[in-house]
Amino acid sequence: LELSSFQLMTMERSPHIAVTTNLAPNHLDVHRDFAEYITAKENIFTHQSAQDIAVFNADNELTLAASNASNAALLLMELRNKALDVYNELMRVSL
Repeated sequence: LELSSFQLMTMERSPHIAVTTNLAPNHLDVHRDFAEYITAKENIFTHQSAQDIAVFNADNELTLAASNASNAALLLMELRNKALDVYNELMRVSL
């Protein structure tokens, strides 16, 4: 399920697994500014706990920076050499 930033603005719960693929200046006609847009997008993982999983795109600098605010178990994904690498401190998987 994909949720747009304006749908995330009022979330009061986060899913058990949340994926943030990219942060880019989109939907600025809906948001006051880019900072509000980022806050809305971050809301998908704001209410997660250590028992949840947050997946972030490490290829996008803004998304990677947002991962620092997550309380969930963190998984980073990046696309290198046309292979998808997903990793955290304990595992590295290439698909």
